[in-house]
Amino acid sequence: MMWKLSSGIVRRLGPSPFSEMVLELQSKYHARCELAYYAAAAHYGRHGKEQIPAFSAFNDPTGFAGSPPSTGYLTAMYTDYVNAHRIYMDHAQAALPLDVAKVDHTFDVLKYMGGVKGQKIWKAEYNVVNQFEEVRAECLVPTKSLSVVCTKLQDIQKTLKAVGHLPTKLLYTDSPQVEQGFHEAITESLSVNVRHVSTWTDLPPLSEHVHLM
Repeated sequence: MMWKLSSGIVRRLGPSPFSEMVLELQSKYHARCELAYYAAAAHYGRHGKEQIPAFSAFNDPTGFAGSPPSTGYLTAMYTDYVNAHRIYMDHAQAALPLDVAKVDHTFDVLKYMGGVKGQKIWKAEYNVVNQFEEVRAECLVPTKSLSVVCTKLQDIQKTLKAVGHLPTKLLYTDSPQVEQGFHEAITESLSVNVRHVSTWTDLPPLSEHVHLM
């Protein structure tokens, strides 16, 4: 069940709809068992309440004992599962390459998170993915200021070196003009053998006055 729940959560099927799904599947199985029970009785020529005892009710603890997990139980079970496996998830994530990095803030996840007395705690989620769209790092941030992710980005470069991966050579962001200086200071490999160009570098210098109509 844990594997099914994990697969469901990845596809945005949370504990509540998962609990309802299990209840529906168990109820359907109970109905099929009841149908097979009475079909078998008819096959052997038995009829009436005297010859055919009533089939167990769905929630009879001494009979069928249908017991779909509650939302609270599934939530607690998944939380314990993630806590127990977090070290392995962190190791797997830290072993991913990051030759090409794509960084950006996302705000969608904040729509589904609560706060304190109606006030949001986090402003956004900062994501770092590699060239294969694998998540290399993610963290909730209280502001869009890049200073709060400085340590996270530095740690990524340290782990790349520790596991034998190449340093990041290319980085994509939605605000390159604003973030260029920050990323080059944090990720020094971005500046290796790089010659900066301006918007007009490929144009010849202006040598005479041009009259524009």
